[in-house]
Amino acid sequence: MDDILRLIHELSVPLPVRVCIATDGSLTHLLEVFFGDEVRVEAVEQEVIKADEEIATLLNMEKGGLVNWRRVLLVVKNQPLVSALSLSVLDRMPPMLRRDI
Repeated sequence: MDDILRLIHELSVPLPVRVCIATDGSLTHLLEVFFGDEVRVEAVEQEVIKADEEIATLLNMEKGGLVNWRRVLLVVKNQPLVSALSLSVLDRMPPMLRRDI
């Protein structure tokens, strides 16, 4: 077991929460399995920003490059369950997707 999995296993939280923390797949899909209902993704805020040094390092890109910064809520049965932040490098997106931002 690697160190990250060991840390997750040692958390004092219920098993479903540990599963959600550890997943490298679709959290939305897991929540639908747990709750037996559709998960809505609600955009809270979104903007295109210039990558500072921290974001550039995290995303392995040039400082000052454009990044889509987006915060969403994952909601089931009108109950917000997860707040998520995504950072997407615009230059890595297909042109069609980039136009929609």
